Amino acid sequence: MEKNSDIETDNSGDDYETESSGLPIEGFPLGIAGSFFLTAGTTLLTFFISMILALILVKLLKMPLDGVSFIVVSIAGSSVWGVSAFISANRLILPADVLSFKKEISLKLIILIVFLIPFVILCGSQLETIALYFHGDFGSNAGLSMFVKTSILAPWTVLLTLFAVSVVAPVSEELFFRGVIVRSLMLKKFSPALVIGFSAVLFAAVHMQIKGFFLLSTVGGVLAIIRMNSSSLVPSVIFHSLYNFLVISISILPVIFSEPEFNEFSLKYTDAVFEKPDLKMLSQSLLLAALSLFLVFRILGRISSELSRINSEDK
Repeated sequence: MEKNSDIETDNSGDDYETESSGLPIEGFPLGIAGSFFLTAGTTLLTFFISMILALILVKLLKMPLDGVSFIVVSIAGSSVWGVSAFISANRLILPADVLSFKKEISLKLIILIVFLIPFVILCGSQLETIALYFHGDFGSNAGLSMFVKTSILAPWTVLLTLFAVSVVAPVSEELFFRGVIVRSLMLKKFSPALVIGFSAVLFAAVHMQIKGFFLLSTVGGVLAIIRMNSSSLVPSVIFHSLYNFLVISISILPVIFSEPEFNEFSLKYTDAVFEKPDLKMLSQSLLLAALSLFLVFRILGRISSELSRINSEDK
């Protein structure tokens, strides 16, 4: 459980006191039910605002819902999570560190995060394959496919797409999920396993993509662990931004180099319907998932140690 030198919690998790001022700060961190309903409400608000903006662009401004208009709607929808986080933290009177962006970074930490991302993707993708064996095909990833198609329209849309998925979405989602949700559950003194598991599933669920659910859950779990070992959102934002950048770049990199055959591959890849793996592939996936999960936790241990070192130097 994370310890913050400026905040102390009593056993109820409802009242906080700063050592510097000695003044009690009343707070109401969310529990499991509160986190679920806040997430559900924000999801509905995101859809509502996105639909209203899309109607304005299409009906009033006569713009087709592709290219810049699609990206604008996506940015607006993503921003709702950040706004919801600030409003919730204020209304719940949560401690200031919940949405903290204090500088907590080092070159070693960035290297460890970069090294961690491929193993997280490998672990999540193998879990997807295992799920595919038992369930069958989950369909295509419509969101990623739409971003790829949008990027093909013009070179500048590539940069706008990267900005949307690598800056706006990570910052807004980290404020909400690893800021308000994870920190609230920690302040409520829930077990680390429950905080990680619940927030990871919640994070994956709001993306509403059956295909990619286990990968997103893996990413959400890793982000929760990083946040629980940090007093700032900066490390988790860096991981989230680099992860999104890598995923979208892999899909649109061929577009940047303007190779038609690769463009076709990108679209087919994101819309692909994969066949059910056989028993041999299942065995390989189980082995790779176990190995990558082991490496993920080893690297997370190094990240935790580096975050502790940074915090001790700051003190």
